Amino acid sequence: MNKKTLTILVLAIVILGAGAGLYVLNSKNKATFEYEQYSSFKLSGPEQGAGLAFDKPVELTKYSSSNDQVELLHQWKSGGKNGETYMAAASVTGTYTLPKNSIVSLDSQTITNIKKFVTDRMPLGWETKLGTQETFKNNYIKDNAWFFTFSSSKNQNLFEGEVIYVISGSEYYFFLTSSNKDNWQANTVVWDHITQSLKIDQ
Repeated sequence: MNKKTLTILVLAIVILGAGAGLYVLNSKNKATFEYEQYSSFKLSGPEQGAGLAFDKPVELTKYSSSNDQVELLHQWKSGGKNGETYMAAASVTGTYTLPKNSIVSLDSQTITNIKKFVTDRMPLGWETKLGTQETFKNNYIKDNAWFFTFSSSKNQNLFEGEVIYVISGSEYYFFLTSSNKDNWQANTVVWDHITQSLKIDQ
């Protein structure tokens, strides 16, 4: 990935992150929610054929959106305990030309950009830790895609989640799902369903 491409990508992430950020409830108490139904959602993208499509729990609704990025949010309270699930997706047009063969791994600058995408969508002042990159595949995405787990915390508040990064043609896709720790661990089947439903170039 050349310097020009990285500059464009960094600028795009900064623009997408402006005004974004997760406004969480106090999640130090245990809180879980049982998701049972899904609905389809599509982000149109900055140009035709540059969108994302995925399933989401019906409880998540738009928090903010534009043609190239969206944030979805579900907050609940039960028995005095607060919980929150948050999703974000973005499609960025760049100038990168894919090599004939699949990219084996991401360089450090790209990983830094992915972490920034996550950090910009967590509450200000929270510490975000990104896991090791792993290759991502599902029935719709076969190559040039990576998966990271992450955690974001401050004091006794802790969120866990995952972010997927995909390169396709001249498009870069970011896809994030997160929730308070107890709910994240209680809904592994749900998060797997969401990532397996992810489609690009829509």
